[in-house]
Amino acid sequence: MSKTLIIPLIFLIATQGLAQEGVPTSYEWRLPLKTTSRKDLSAIRWDPNGQFMARRYKHLHTGIDLMNQGAGEAVYAASCGKVVSLYATEPNKAVMIQHHLPSGQIVWTVYVHVTRIKVQVGDVVTSKTVIAHLMNENQLDKYGWTFNHLHFEILKRPRKNKAGKYLSYSTKCKTKEEVRMHFLDPIGFLEKAWALERISKKH
Repeated sequence: MSKTLIIPLIFLIATQGLAQEGVPTSYEWRLPLKTTSRKDLSAIRWDPNGQFMARRYKHLHTGIDLMNQGAGEAVYAASCGKVVSLYATEPNKAVMIQHHLPSGQIVWTVYVHVTRIKVQVGDVVTSKTVIAHLMNENQLDKYGWTFNHLHFEILKRPRKNKAGKYLSYSTKCKTKEEVRMHFLDPIGFLEKAWALERISKKH
């Protein structure tokens, strides 16, 4: 077998292995914060400086920043999936969830600047699952009101540290090409998911 065939085959086996870890298929997607409609982008407040690929200090912004509707509010999983990693240090506490799409593709959602995490690694969640909360007023006074939002990412594939823990590339991407290599635009992804959901309900 040629080397050109071996590499894609290894990647396929690795991807299938991840898909078979008891992760339910993610058919329905929702915004990760409670709004009048969790399928309406106009129902959410956005940080104007927190757009996808916005310039940030020494890197580009790899997700979108959703402004909290009220300090300490609940954060939900965007779709069903499996919790694969937690980050325990404030103000950058985070949850990472693995999702298996109907197409067979696997993506990972990341929820950053959260607190009071309600899930553990290995938990299976749905879009109705409260996975954490945003910071309350006391925490924002301590860490800074610049953290009064949810940083939400959709990873194509996470990296791992030496201990085997899943990590994002949040501060690693210096160019748009690097961002596109590792991340999906959350807005475009959600809009496409909702369009597919509408089509499937018509059939």
